[in-house]
Amino acid sequence: MSAHAAATDTAKKPPIGASKIVAKSIGDLTTRYLADRAFARLAPDTQRGYRRLVAWLQNEHGHRLVPEMRRRHVDALLNTWRDRPSDHNRLLTLLRQLLAMAVRLDWIETNPVQEFKKEEIEGAYRRWTEAEIAKFESHWTVGTKQRLAFDLLIHTGQRSRDVRLMGRHNIVDGRIVIRQSKTGKEMKPPITPELRASLDTVPDGQLLFIVTARGKPYGGSAFSVFVKEAADAAGLPADCTAHGLRKSTTCRLAEAGCSAPEIMSITGHSLKEAQRYIDEVDRARLATAAMKRVGASLGEKREQKVSNSGDG
Repeated sequence: MSAHAAATDTAKKPPIGASKIVAKSIGDLTTRYLADRAFARLAPDTQRGYRRLVAWLQNEHGHRLVPEMRRRHVDALLNTWRDRPSDHNRLLTLLRQLLAMAVRLDWIETNPVQEFKKEEIEGAYRRWTEAEIAKFESHWTVGTKQRLAFDLLIHTGQRSRDVRLMGRHNIVDGRIVIRQSKTGKEMKPPITPELRASLDTVPDGQLLFIVTARGKPYGGSAFSVFVKEAADAAGLPADCTAHGLRKSTTCRLAEAGCSAPEIMSITGHSLKEAQRYIDEVDRARLATAAMKRVGASLGEKREQKVSNSGDG
């Protein structure tokens, strides 16, 4: 059975020998972690993902003693999930939190997870280019459901899982007020004129902005597929996705000169992530400025050379 299948199966049942947990074991540590207030403050989606991995840890490694854990043991745990980069990275974050708790409990002196880095996820979502955005807007005019979905994504900067459930109840004082399902943060992006134009086309009496042909809310994956099919119909590249629009919004904010806190106030990104977008934009600007200076310098040298040859 694969690690993923085992985790999915064990998440449905209590750990084996739960009533006989060994002191200072992984089973002991994970039990304390699930009862900790910090875990209770995590968003429901995050809790579900962690519970699945905790169940796997408890059933497969619950008997192992935390004080005996070394970097090689952490590496072995992570290697189990190497073929699933997203779960590998989630497990890395979980282990970092678990062993930080072990440090606080004086079970270990240092956290052996600190030096590990997340896996690069192949085919990660990319931002839409401005040309692609313009092409989509030209193909899907205001008044179509596809354009409304697009406008909600690009003008709020929220994740598709939250956008699909937005409705009239989220409009408060000219803003879309939404609590992010992933982070639990309450966001209040203002309704832009472009978004307002699309929202005005929502039929009277329809509570959610985007519904299926049966008047039901889209499922998470179904909504992403809906946006992907709309992008395909507009003739856009295959990697133009719903999440890519969130990246486009964040890049637009950074390119407009917004500070990290300003970006965070719209998208809900962490300070580190918001700063990463700013740094990427700054690098591009600096590269452009640097090459302009090179061009100007070469131009001056050519002019000087021509001038010197004329003097002769």
